[in-house]
Amino acid sequence: MIIPTSYRSKISSKHSYPIGAEAISEKLGDLPQSSDFTLHFSSFGSQHISIHSDICVMDIEYSFHRPTSESMIRLGFGTPNWKITVHPVPRQLRHQIKQMLEASGIPLLREWSIIHRDITGNEGCERISVVFDPSIERIRFDCFSNMGPKVSKRKKAQLTGPANHRPFGTSGMAPADSASRAGAMPEASGDS
Repeated sequence: MIIPTSYRSKISSKHSYPIGAEAISEKLGDLPQSSDFTLHFSSFGSQHISIHSDICVMDIEYSFHRPTSESMIRLGFGTPNWKITVHPVPRQLRHQIKQMLEASGIPLLREWSIIHRDITGNEGCERISVVFDPSIERIRFDCFSNMGPKVSKRKKAQLTGPANHRPFGTSGMAPADSASRAGAMPEASGDS
C-alpha cells in the first residue's frame, strides 16, 4: 500500500530527507493502521539542525483529542490521526543515517506500530522518534505518551512480556546495550 504524502516542505540545499515516500510505503505500508497513516516531510526546526547536536530523523505519532467545539471538528480534531513524519538531516550525513534507519530504525518503528495497533479511538497521544546522535554516530529511540492509565498499563505489559524482553525507554535499549550497540536492535530472542 502506498502511504499518502500530506505535505513535503522545501528544504535548503544543505539538507536532505534521509528516506523517501516509496521506501517508507514499502516497509510500513502493510501495517494494521497503514490505511490511517499520512506521511509528512517536515522542515520545522531545520534552521537549527547541526552536525554537532541530536537530530530527530523520523517519527510515528498517534493522536486523538475529543473536540469541544464545532470549530475543532471543522479543523479535523475529531478524528484519530496516525502520522509518519520525516525530518531533514545535514546532506553530508544522509547516507549514514539512511543506512541506520533501514537497518534498525524502521524495524523498530514497525514493531512499535504493531504493538500500538489497538489504540486507535483512544484519547491522547503516543509517539516514537528516531534520533541521530552525531557525537557517537548512533541512533536512539525516544518515546512519548500521554494516553490514559488503562492504555499505559496494557502497553507496558505488551512491551515487557515474554515475547519482547526489551522495554522501550528513552533509548529503546537496555542500558548495558546502549554503549556497545546503540542504534542496533537487540536480537528477538531477548539474549541482549
